[in-house]
Amino acid sequence: MCMSDFQTYLQKTAQSIEDAREELNGRERTGPSVSWSEYPITAIQTEVRQAIMSVFDLTPDQLPDLEIEIPPEHIQADFAVAMFPLASVLRDSPQNIAENVVSYVYHSNEFQYLASAEAIQGYFNIYLNTLRTYQHVLRQVLMLGENYGVHPQFEEQRIFLEYSAPNIAKPMSIGHLRSTILGEVLGRLYERGGARVIRDNHLGDWGTQFGSLLYVYQESDLDLEKSEDPIEELKNLYVSFTERAKEDPELKERARKMFKHLEEGDSELIAMWQKIRQLSIDSFERVYEDLDVNFDLVVGESYYLPQARHVIEDVEEKGLAHRGENGELVVDSLEDFDTFLLEKGNGTTLYLTRDVAAIADRERVFDPDKILYVVGNEQALHFQQLFGLARVMDYVKSDTDVEHIGFGLVRTGGKKMSTRKGRLVTLEDVLEEAVNRARRIIEEKRVDLSDEEREEIARQVGYGAVIYHDLRHVRTKDVDFNWDQMLSLEGESAVYLQYTAVRIRSLLENLGNTDYALNMSADQLTLETSIEFRLAKHLSLYPWTLANALNRHTPHILCTYLETLASLFNTFYGSVSVRNTPDRSLRASRVVLILAVFQTLENGLDILNVPVPDKL
Repeated sequence: MCMSDFQTYLQKTAQSIEDAREELNGRERTGPSVSWSEYPITAIQTEVRQAIMSVFDLTPDQLPDLEIEIPPEHIQADFAVAMFPLASVLRDSPQNIAENVVSYVYHSNEFQYLASAEAIQGYFNIYLNTLRTYQHVLRQVLMLGENYGVHPQFEEQRIFLEYSAPNIAKPMSIGHLRSTILGEVLGRLYERGGARVIRDNHLGDWGTQFGSLLYVYQESDLDLEKSEDPIEELKNLYVSFTERAKEDPELKERARKMFKHLEEGDSELIAMWQKIRQLSIDSFERVYEDLDVNFDLVVGESYYLPQARHVIEDVEEKGLAHRGENGELVVDSLEDFDTFLLEKGNGTTLYLTRDVAAIADRERVFDPDKILYVVGNEQALHFQQLFGLARVMDYVKSDTDVEHIGFGLVRTGGKKMSTRKGRLVTLEDVLEEAVNRARRIIEEKRVDLSDEEREEIARQVGYGAVIYHDLRHVRTKDVDFNWDQMLSLEGESAVYLQYTAVRIRSLLENLGNTDYALNMSADQLTLETSIEFRLAKHLSLYPWTLANALNRHTPHILCTYLETLASLFNTFYGSVSVRNTPDRSLRASRVVLILAVFQTLENGLDILNVPVPDKL
């Protein structure tokens, strides 16, 4: 591949970006069927606010944010609202405020959901109209189906989402799982919020490390065409070079010169680089297919090399940088930042230079409302410098939200994995091991299944276990890789949720035709036990759970919600016999409840990218 071939590569990449832009503009989506205010949980909050405003003659602007909470178990109320934020506004104690609102609710008949209330230690504790809440929640879940819970808060906004972003010439490690899965789930959450999402896999395919790799590859006898695992062999070459360079510093200088030749367009080096790049992409695609992850763009750092040169010229022209003693370009005129490099003394670009060029190009081409980077916490300073320089250079508009969505490391035995030290657990190996472990469990417990059925279930359980184990942890904290927790049937795992979903599906199949239940109107629904209402009340919280998970970029909130939903359903399943319910109306209502739980569980697992097997 000569330099003209590199230009062809740039032109093809530019066309793929333009195709993605046009597809984004023409993308159709099905929005929610109800407004946010029509969800019962939102209507309940509105009734609380109306009661407070009526009692104290307040306007909406005077009312602080008041969150509806789940009270502790020893409190029998359905929900609770702390009156403490009102204390400074009304110059009264939270308890007196709560008592006044309770009195108003007690003497009023204007509320649809609020039935009664009590004041305890500054909290306004709510008791709902049980039957009405139950009826409205269940009918809404079934009416909206897969759209239940969506919130059009980002209607028609453009969200540019960068995630995964592995380096070429290395296998994807378990460490790449966090960015890949978090990014995919956030994309799904934003789409359910009405947004148009562009997903970009920003490959690490340029930089000084490729000078090291090309140097050691040239002197090796590795034949990439004949190798059974070329990416693993390339990784081993890189590790060996790093070890040798510790003893011979001259090797690092040779590698730097090699990268400079690459940036200058050496045709032989570019041909080698292109071959390595394509082999890497092919390897990555196998993992993405397993994880059901798809990108709109696969654009590496290399594409932004010419634009990075313009960035360097612009920064110098604006007087934001100076040349150091060795010719390096040092940015020194940004407030709140220490100096940092934008070009090395030998004239080669840096990761930051290319990222500045990339963010400018994304702003120009896609005109996004948000540009989000799902990258590990350790890159926090890099993104502060990137956003600071991009703002000063007017590469992004003032109203474009740019954000680094950081996350903790995946550790094994408390240690960080490192390619340089050769301690790498590949993601393909982890997925394969997860499937093998799931297969052994299924073979032991389900001898009645065919080999094909066991294999498909093992794949869904294994992949789901790996994905969910990552997602259910707080994003910003480190994750300790734990096989036992990952495949646990006791809860806090994908298997537990998958098992519950399959149990519900089996129950519905055993009940036979359920069309009569689907046709019931809200006022025909009835209930008898407290667990039925607890399930419906928890279902009512699903829209808020999605909004919270999206706005805080924290999928673990959705995981916790689904675990509670599954636990409540299994309590219901163990205490209520739907088939043996003698009252036809109550039996049909319970079928509706089961359908609503299944729909919500299925919706949540789909967002989390966890497959639901037909059998388990």
